[in-house]
Amino acid sequence: MQMLFHDDAGAQIWTEVLSAPLPAGEGRTNGAISVVIDVDRLKRSEQAARESDERLRQFGEASLDILWIRDAETLQWTYLTPAFEAIYGLSRVEALSGNNYREWLHLIVPEDRFHAMASIDRVAAGEQVTFEYRIRRPVDGQVRWLRNTDFPMRDVSGQIVTIGGVGHDVTALKATQAAMVDSETRLRTLTEGIPQLVWRSCEKGLWTWCSPQWMRFTGQSQEESHRLGWLDVVHPDDHLAAMQAGDEAQLHGMLNVELRVRRASDHAWVWHSTRSVPVRGAPSLDRAEGSITEWLGTTTDIHDLKRLQGEQQVLVAELQHRTRNLLAVVRNVARRSIDPSAGRDEYESRLAALGRVQGFLSRSTSYLVTLAELVTAELKAVGNG
Repeated sequence: MQMLFHDDAGAQIWTEVLSAPLPAGEGRTNGAISVVIDVDRLKRSEQAARESDERLRQFGEASLDILWIRDAETLQWTYLTPAFEAIYGLSRVEALSGNNYREWLHLIVPEDRFHAMASIDRVAAGEQVTFEYRIRRPVDGQVRWLRNTDFPMRDVSGQIVTIGGVGHDVTALKATQAAMVDSETRLRTLTEGIPQLVWRSCEKGLWTWCSPQWMRFTGQSQEESHRLGWLDVVHPDDHLAAMQAGDEAQLHGMLNVELRVRRASDHAWVWHSTRSVPVRGAPSLDRAEGSITEWLGTTTDIHDLKRLQGEQQVLVAELQHRTRNLLAVVRNVARRSIDPSAGRDEYESRLAALGRVQGFLSRSTSYLVTLAELVTAELKAVGNG
């Protein structure tokens, strides 16, 4: 009989009382002898073990992951938590019946079966192993990805007697990873198929990736272009403009700069237009538009455009020169042919205004002249007159 004893200090101590009668002959007893044994440590250890088991049970019942225990020798499941039914689509009673290790292997898709068996064998040999595999649910044929972490459990002598495991459903994670790989594949196909030189960078113009087009054009390797290595093939006179454009991009959210890049085939400096926009992460409480995670940029060959613009400037300058000469000739002819009069003065004034406008147009890259510029020029002309 076990009973709770209170000592003089008021402490509670579990004891076990063993009693035996003292025979007095002729079937009579002459009292009894009793032995009181202190079993407090054992009793409290048993209580702690029960409480621990209860906590484990409640944890397993609430967990969305599967917790299980296998026999280390037979590899048969002896314990499964409710999450098993949600993930496998199979009742625990059914899963624990019969040769459940063999039935579990049948649920695994054939391509992953050997890997799963080898992983369990490693655990039985004493390793902790994390491995992934796919199962096909018998209830609906749906394929689920699982990530298992299995570990050996030893008795007091160090012998492996059971195998514990945690199974996590990573189907959604695998789908997300596959979508990301697909997205990156499409992006890589696009970036490698366009004629522009494409690159990626983090802050301060530190490149992290360049496209094959860049490597073919410049002769740089992927590693050589990283960080500020790309500047090695940019004309030294354009280094400052490139870095200043990078600093301004941090403020304005757009990089736009023209620079010369050395072509590997003939070491010629070829004009390029470089543009870049930021790639932002998810919005946060302090940044509604999301923080910049990286920059994605293109470098486009504009050498022919630059050459044509130079030729155009020469032609426009020549046209301006000839037009001004022609207007001067017309003005001189008018002066020699027309007697001084108000009409001749107005005619010369119009020729002078036409010359000023033509001069504006020849100097403007946009071929647009503002009203303010015209008014200012006319006022200066009146003042000089």
